[in-house]
Amino acid sequence: MHGSNGSTDQAFSIAVWANFDDANDGNILGHFMAPSNREWRFTRLYGSSLYLILFDENAKGQIARAATQSFSTGVWYHLAVTYDGSRNGNGIRFYINGVATGQSANADMLPYVGRKNGTGPLEVGGFKG
Repeated sequence: MHGSNGSTDQAFSIAVWANFDDANDGNILGHFMAPSNREWRFTRLYGSSLYLILFDENAKGQIARAATQSFSTGVWYHLAVTYDGSRNGNGIRFYINGVATGQSANADMLPYVGRKNGTGPLEVGGFKG
């Protein structure tokens, strides 16, 4: 999945199976290489919140939304997130085991125009902190 040309944005969906081995924060999937080649991150923060963060490196903005859910270690979860291309966090929806889950208010840092096609690698897991 690639971003846009930086002046528009595209809808997309991500779905993964996850089995957490601890209660710590960690990257689930991302096209993200800090500090300036960031496109998006699907991550777990604060131990129990799923986040999708979309970065606009040209405008130096981002949009984000979270879903709070308790996760048990050693249990498989089907996690999905969708983004409708609307350029705001209200366009992000989370699903856990096929069921839509409640979302937090969006956490947008404007301006946000659209993700650019980044050259960073696709990361599967691999980030804690």
